Amino acid sequence: MNNYTDTLKFLRNVNNLKQKEMIIGKETDNSLYSRLETGKLKIKIEHIEQVCDHLDIAPSEFMAFAEIDTEFLQYKEKLNKAINRHTDIIIKENVLEDYNRLNNQDIKKLTMKDLAFLFTYKNNLYKLWYEVEKINSDDIKVIVNRLSNKQFYSMYDYILALNTINYMNNHQADNIIKLMTPLQYKDQRSIQTKKYANVLLTNIISFKIYQMDYEKALEYVKLAEDQDPTFQSYYFRFDIQYHKNLALYLQKKDTKYIDIARNLISSIEEIQDIQTAKIFKQELNHLVDNPAYYKNNTDYDIVQIKEQN
Repeated sequence: MNNYTDTLKFLRNVNNLKQKEMIIGKETDNSLYSRLETGKLKIKIEHIEQVCDHLDIAPSEFMAFAEIDTEFLQYKEKLNKAINRHTDIIIKENVLEDYNRLNNQDIKKLTMKDLAFLFTYKNNLYKLWYEVEKINSDDIKVIVNRLSNKQFYSMYDYILALNTINYMNNHQADNIIKLMTPLQYKDQRSIQTKKYANVLLTNIISFKIYQMDYEKALEYVKLAEDQDPTFQSYYFRFDIQYHKNLALYLQKKDTKYIDIARNLISSIEEIQDIQTAKIFKQELNHLVDNPAYYKNNTDYDIVQIKEQN
């Protein structure tokens, strides 16, 4: 769902109810509900509670359906289309219009949401379209400064960090991870925010392996393993265990760790995540042949944790 009105209609329909049956709170007819579903009346917390009581669902479940940040949903849709259909001229023009709108502004004055959008575009699209600039050191200075001076980190901060962490120097990257992990107030966080916080950890682990800093990579593996398992998806766990064994092999040169890593890749293939398995397999082959293959090189794929949790 992309807003409250859509969510109201969806939950009513899946319960096979007509609008006239939606008599909520102390009302004697459906007029209040009708105005909520049609958007004629702004919904309040008390209305959500009344609807949930009527439908026998938890308010938290209602909110999970009602992802109201429509701008974020549109941005995700644009990005996915751009990556998967980057030769489509109409899609390219649409995304570049949004990219240029952001890129032509002073990044020091952009909101964290707009910074997250802009640098996600840059990180994912600069290799596909020459019109999109690669992230540079001046960009990173601004980003590190903005992130370092925050007291509380939101979903947009994690999106910004995970898309730029591999462009930072070791000191910058380590400091950002120290500030942003572990995720604070995790019980109050959305699934999306938890997911992006996890992706930040998997990205820094990959980055440290690529920089041949295996000891630091394993420190971050330990940090990831110590995260609350209640919001760890199995993709996250596969990713962490795969990179843990990759780092241990590169550090100790014991082939048993490579065997474990290959078995994990096979398991990922068995659950039909062929793209992730392909990226891991290519990464593994490159690093076994040449541990310095990715050093000082940001032109590599970073696996994103899947939506499932």
